[in-house]
Amino acid sequence: MPLHVAFLWHMHQPCYIDPASGVALLPWTRLHATLNYLHMAEVLWAYPKIQAVVNLVPSLTDQLRAYARGDLTDRLLLLATQDRWSGEEVNYLRSLCFHAPRRFIEQHPRYQELWAAPQQGDAWGEGDTRDLLVWFHLAWTDAGWLEREESLRRLIHKERGFSRGDLADLLNVQARMLSRVLPLYRALEERGQVELSTSPYYHPILPLLVNTTSAHEASPGLPLPRLPLRVVKDAAEQVRRAVVQHEEHFGRPPRGLWPSEGAVSQEALAGIAGQVKWIASDEAILA
Repeated sequence: MPLHVAFLWHMHQPCYIDPASGVALLPWTRLHATLNYLHMAEVLWAYPKIQAVVNLVPSLTDQLRAYARGDLTDRLLLLATQDRWSGEEVNYLRSLCFHAPRRFIEQHPRYQELWAAPQQGDAWGEGDTRDLLVWFHLAWTDAGWLEREESLRRLIHKERGFSRGDLADLLNVQARMLSRVLPLYRALEERGQVELSTSPYYHPILPLLVNTTSAHEASPGLPLPRLPLRVVKDAAEQVRRAVVQHEEHFGRPPRGLWPSEGAVSQEALAGIAGQVKWIASDEAILA
């Protein structure tokens, strides 16, 4: 009898948005989209016989849509539009912009040179900061786009001495990439190749919302608050909001749900029942 295996790809980024400023404090939603999320969808589109389940978490899809509409920016993106940077801003950029695949840094002498500069005590100028911004964003761009886009090939060949216009060209390409992510996943599902699932809206651990004492089922003796928390309706509302949001993005409600961290309990299942057709969890959790 054949074994049927479903691959579930879980894509999750937390909400990085500062509620006071409306600016994302960290750029990882944007950068994972240009390096990974779009690439995954394009590979699937190129191989229509390959099927998959892709779990897109509400906090991720809300931010992707906001970026695509131009309604969201992040601290790094704002700094990238400046002509000059304060010492504090340069230190921030130098602490952030080497969070890139090490092999990519090593493949490009200018990026490697910038990486080594602090250790060697080299002087650092405005041109170095802009070069660092360009190389960091190139590192977080899908290799296929680096090969196809003439403007990106030109930047890699130029290597150093980038202008403000060079950086703007790169960010414009990334903006185009961001705008394609959600529509392409929707098209994959409409083609019948991919099933899109969701997770509870704010990514809570559902069993703990339903009853904090459920933690003792997995970890007997675990210290817990003296007064147990039981917000059963809130747990069900987390699922309801996720289903509504998913339908807004993709035109149909999800059939499946990946509970945050795969956490389930009998009580939590009662709040999920009737809202989706299936859930998935982890073998160790279910044991």
